Amino acid sequence: MSYYPVLLDVRGREVLVIGGGPVAARKVGGLLAAGAVVRLVAPELCAAAVELARGPGVGYHARGFEASDLDGVVLVFCASGDSAVNARAAELARSRGIFVNVVDAPEAGDMIVPAHFRRGELLVAVATGGASPALSRRLRQRLEVEFGPEWGPLLRLLAAARRAVLAGGGDGADHRRVFYELVDSRLAEFLRAGDWAGVDGLLREALGLGLADLGLGPDDLQPRPEDGRP
Repeated sequence: MSYYPVLLDVRGREVLVIGGGPVAARKVGGLLAAGAVVRLVAPELCAAAVELARGPGVGYHARGFEASDLDGVVLVFCASGDSAVNARAAELARSRGIFVNVVDAPEAGDMIVPAHFRRGELLVAVATGGASPALSRRLRQRLEVEFGPEWGPLLRLLAAARRAVLAGGGDGADHRRVFYELVDSRLAEFLRAGDWAGVDGLLREALGLGLADLGLGPDDLQPRPEDGRP
């Protein structure tokens, strides 16, 4: 099956998750991280799902799936562990034009979630079109090692540099040259090592501006929880 890759803005939008097990809990956690409002439907919840249901952004309904659960949602994730329930929910969702993912039978839905990880605003995703989820996970694990937590601060630094370059005028060709010079530099290496003098020197060489000129200091460029773990 061939899928069209896309990133969705689900901030403030309702998403239905059917199921209360560990897989459903992971879906809920990822959706909350993306700013979605989650409608969680399941007779029972695992411990992880209970914690999420107690927090903001989740409306929990302690019962089985009902057709009315589809009202007003933009996406559906079927993770009930009951293939008949998942199939019925998927069929109803698709009949309404709502995109649906069936975790244990991707072919029954019309979207899949790739293996992915985040480093702040950097999102790295790997998909095999449903052919081998195991391969997707292995590739993701390899990439997680290559792209460590320093890539979150790197992206924040590059965003600040981009704003400064664009504010300074000039033409597109000059901008691209500077952007690629920074991307291809040793900034990630210096950030990983906490070498702030090295970071400042690279910026001054490429931009004529240092960290302070960009309004940044070492505290601003420390890895955050959303940047992942080493």
